[in-house]
Amino acid sequence: MILVLEFLVFQDLPFFWDARSKYLRASWLYDHDFKQWVVPTSINSGHPPLWIWTLAIFWKLFGKTVLVARVALLLVNIGVFYQLFRFAHFNFPKQAALLPIMLLFLEPTLVAQTTNLGNDMLLLFFVLLGLNALQKNKNILYTIAIAGLLLTNLRGLYCVLAFVIIHFCSFKQGLILFNRKIIWAYVIGLIPLTLFLIYQYQVLDWVLFPQDNSYSGQRKSGSFQNTLKNSMAYIKMLLEFGRFLMWISLVYFGYKWFKNRSRLTQNVKYVGIVLGVFTGVFFIGFTPFTNPLGPRYLMIVYLMATLLCIMGSFEFIQNKIKRTILLSAVAISFITGHLWIYPNTIAQGWDSTLAYLHYFPLKDKMTYYLVENNIALNTVNTNLRLNYYLDREALTTQRFAQAGFGEVSYFVFSNIENKTTDAQMQELDVSWTKVQHYERMGVFITLYKKQDNLKTDL
Repeated sequence: MILVLEFLVFQDLPFFWDARSKYLRASWLYDHDFKQWVVPTSINSGHPPLWIWTLAIFWKLFGKTVLVARVALLLVNIGVFYQLFRFAHFNFPKQAALLPIMLLFLEPTLVAQTTNLGNDMLLLFFVLLGLNALQKNKNILYTIAIAGLLLTNLRGLYCVLAFVIIHFCSFKQGLILFNRKIIWAYVIGLIPLTLFLIYQYQVLDWVLFPQDNSYSGQRKSGSFQNTLKNSMAYIKMLLEFGRFLMWISLVYFGYKWFKNRSRLTQNVKYVGIVLGVFTGVFFIGFTPFTNPLGPRYLMIVYLMATLLCIMGSFEFIQNKIKRTILLSAVAISFITGHLWIYPNTIAQGWDSTLAYLHYFPLKDKMTYYLVENNIALNTVNTNLRLNYYLDREALTTQRFAQAGFGEVSYFVFSNIENKTTDAQMQELDVSWTKVQHYERMGVFITLYKKQDNLKTDL
């Protein structure tokens, strides 16, 4: 019911941030009537295309609107929450009420991603489907999960690796029974991706590693300094947006479990293995490379940690009032996570909390201001994407300047983007003058004009 209400509220919310690339690729498939099932190299990042296929097919069947795209997302969201509820309910202490499970559904990045038209919710659906299928020995569903992970995103390769390790560790711990059929899931699940890669190679003459420079630079090995920086960012992502209180509680419960290993139930062991393996695989898989890290990458880690925190509270806090206070505090911490806004010089995962929603009315105001004050957009530079992607009424048909920073008279800056460098931000404060500024709940958008181009009365 809540997901449907959310869908109704945000039914015209356009594609945002990295989801814009999904729109461009799905649009290409739609506009070219699926003459081929891969997009050209110029807009191809090398990721498998299950989500963009889904969007393009939905548009072909029901019309190319953002509403139709959001119907597709709604179906995925329902699938995610169903699988998450099944997993939590199966592993949760039987004597506990179902209400604490709702804490999982307040996790800030999960909530934000239910509104975002990227492919991360689809990836999460297959992860949760796989966890449920593995624990309950459902080989067909497990095969579907493996195939879905590999066809949704290249991060699905890490997820499958994590599943192999989880499978092995769970079997060694006696948490699951040996099932020869479920072993075949890895082989059969790899077949759809293999067939797709063969097809893509025939069409584009490359697979996995994109030939376009705008994408290939994100798949390179980073320096030691870059790895160290990514490691710090990884830790920050685990703790930010209100998650720090959950982790503090979990560290305490983990210590109690370590001291009292006899109290480790099979369910606690399974969730703990899932948490540890995904955290480790993602850390080793993400930090050595140049691709910027996004908090949404770690959703399964946040969810498993939260579930383990809830399980620990029922295991070690017998006083109902104290337990309620702790879980309520974690819930409040999650909710206030949507209010976290970093200083301009610190990159933020804007699609990982609902804070990004404040940007759209500010964006409209600024665009109207430019139009109403007859400021030619070819004199305005910005690192923002001020044109909407689908459905919302176009405010202008003019194009913004393609020149470099400082080569035209105006610059539009907002803390919603991470591309403007620290040096450029400092130059804006020193050598430019604010012409217009709009702000809402910490999110802002500002129009600057170079001081040497200002009139004497400004």
